[in-house]
Amino acid sequence: MTDDEKIVELLFCRSECALQELESCIPDQKTVEDEMEVRKLARIIEAFLDTLTIKERVIFMRRYAYMDNYSEIAKREEVEVEQ
Repeated sequence: MTDDEKIVELLFCRSECALQELESCIPDQKTVEDEMEVRKLARIIEAFLDTLTIKERVIFMRRYAYMDNYSEIAKREEVEVEQ
């Protein structure tokens, strides 16, 4: 497993763990339909991520899961930010 693949796996694991911790603090008010929509969205996102390279996945996760700004991501991933 490459370092980038390890990073992606770690990012998913961390976000999953954080969400599980939050779930125990919030009363469950989801309906079956809500759960189906969440699963559908997860499948769509996973399918999209499967089209990306490992580096693109890392960048996507840094931006949308960890809310890193563009300059932080560019510096970390050694890419240029288009102006």
